[in-house]
Amino acid sequence: MDSDDYRKKFDELFKQLNGNQERARQIDESTLKIIDHVHTRVSYTEGKRKAALEIGLAFLTFSAALGLLLVQFSQDWLSVLLPFIVSLSLVGLFELSLYILQERFKRPFIETAKTWRWFYHYCIDPELPVGPLLSSEKRKRSIEGYLTGLYKYTTNTLKTTPITMLRQDIEQLFILLTTERLKNEFLKQQQGVLFYGVIASSISLLSNFILSEYAKTVFPEYRLHISVIIFIIALIILYICKVFQVTKSRIPWSYIEESDDSQ
Repeated sequence: MDSDDYRKKFDELFKQLNGNQERARQIDESTLKIIDHVHTRVSYTEGKRKAALEIGLAFLTFSAALGLLLVQFSQDWLSVLLPFIVSLSLVGLFELSLYILQERFKRPFIETAKTWRWFYHYCIDPELPVGPLLSSEKRKRSIEGYLTGLYKYTTNTLKTTPITMLRQDIEQLFILLTTERLKNEFLKQQQGVLFYGVIASSISLLSNFILSEYAKTVFPEYRLHISVIIFIIALIILYICKVFQVTKSRIPWSYIEESDDSQ
C-alpha cells in the first residue's frame, strides 16, 4: 500500500469518534502522559550515548598519553604495547566517527509526519534566514518570516479541536516511540564498538607479546604490523557479528491488536 493511502487511512480512523470531542479529550490526556514517559526514556538513552562517547574520547586521550610516556621513558615497553596503543586509539576514533554519523542521520519518517503542534519542521518556513551573521536584508526577512509563521501557527491552534489535537498527539507519540527504538539501536552500536574494540585490542596485545617472546625470528621487522593486522581482522569479525546486527525481538514480531470491548 502506498504511503499516501496509509495517511488517508490514519485520518479516517478518527471518524470513529463521530465528533465526540469529550471522548477525544479523554484519550488525549492519557496520550500526553505516555508522551512524557517515552520522552524521559529517550532522554535517558541519550545520556548513555553521550557517556559512551566520553569513554571513546577517554580511549583516545589515554592511548596518546601512554604512547608519549613510553616514548620518553621505556622503549622496551613501547615495543610491546604499541599495537595495543594504536588499536585503542582507533577504537576511540571509530566511536567518535560513529557518533557523528548517527547524529547527522536524518530520520526518514520525519519527512512524512505532520505534527505541526510539536515540531518546527512542519510550521516554520525552511527559507527563514538563520545564523549568527545576517545582513540587514536577511534580518528583515527573518522578522517577517517569524511573524508570518506565528500568525499561521496561531490560526491553526485556535481552529484546533480535541479530535485534531488527539490526531496530532498520537502521531507525535509514535514519532517518539520510533525515535526511542532508533536511539537504542545507536546506543547498542556505540557500546558494542567500545566493548568489542577493547577485546580486539587485547587480542592485538596478546599476539604481539606471543610473537615477541616465542617467535622472535619470524618476520621480526613486521611484528608490529602483524599485530595491528590481527587487531583489524578481529575487529571486523566482531563488529560484523556482534555490533552491527539489528536487535531481534524476544518473540516473533507482529502488530498487537486490541479486542473490541463493545461487542
